[in-house]
Amino acid sequence: MPLWRVYHPDNYFTATEKTKLARSITSVYTHLLPAFYVEVFFIPMSSSSMYQGGEVRQNLVRLVGEHIARNFGGDKDRMQGMMKRITGAVQEFLESKGAEWEAHIAETSYDLWTIQGMQPPQPGSEEETLWKKENRAIPYTLKN
Repeated sequence: MPLWRVYHPDNYFTATEKTKLARSITSVYTHLLPAFYVEVFFIPMSSSSMYQGGEVRQNLVRLVGEHIARNFGGDKDRMQGMMKRITGAVQEFLESKGAEWEAHIAETSYDLWTIQGMQPPQPGSEEETLWKKENRAIPYTLKN
């Protein structure tokens, strides 16, 4: 699961803009993962609660990603490639709104993740292929 939290000033995005941004972020992953693995949460912040460099910022947007379904294994080329894809997915949109923005990705162990109480299928397995096709979690027997 990639989980993205988008911290932004209250009322900064319309519902339509949130949908557009969430779909753009999701599109970065769907060549590899089931779309439902990608979650994007918009977290509005009071304008008096967003500081950068000790100063209130009325247009600050902070994107915080967490990768669980796939990790980079320390491969700097893959890391830089992902950051370029995320930047490509959000930059034009955020800059058109005049946003000052920043993004980062943290990694969490695959073994510390469940969906509906199930450990997701192994990457590339038949079960994961079915989850991707159906775009939802489907009970299966975990293979050791």
